Amino acid sequence: MACVNFVNLCHTAGTNITVDWSYTEDDGVTPIDITGVTAQLQYLISPNDYTAAIDLSGGVVDGLNGLGRHTLTIAQSQSLLPIGSGATANFISHLMFTYPDTTKEVVAGINTTYEQNLIRPSVTP
Repeated sequence: MACVNFVNLCHTAGTNITVDWSYTEDDGVTPIDITGVTAQLQYLISPNDYTAAIDLSGGVVDGLNGLGRHTLTIAQSQSLLPIGSGATANFISHLMFTYPDTTKEVVAGINTTYEQNLIRPSVTP
């Protein structure tokens, strides 16, 4: 099995996060049918971690057309980079498919950077 290709994403902590993806043939256009497949996406801080920093919600949304979506809420994305902890945080992940026969396949790699949200809620004295 060959190593997967990694893509680089950047998000802002404290916002709704949406990671839309498509599974296609090598031409990048022709969709691969993933009907019945479960798709998992989670963030790790290091490849040596035993547990995920967070599991993203979602999965396959249109199997016939090879489309999926994973999300985090505002609170979940802010928890990855608490205010005062720094300007950025980095995570790694794989997008993993589990087929109906329980076969698992890693189909993509993701390097994700979170930058601190620089908007704060209004505070009245």
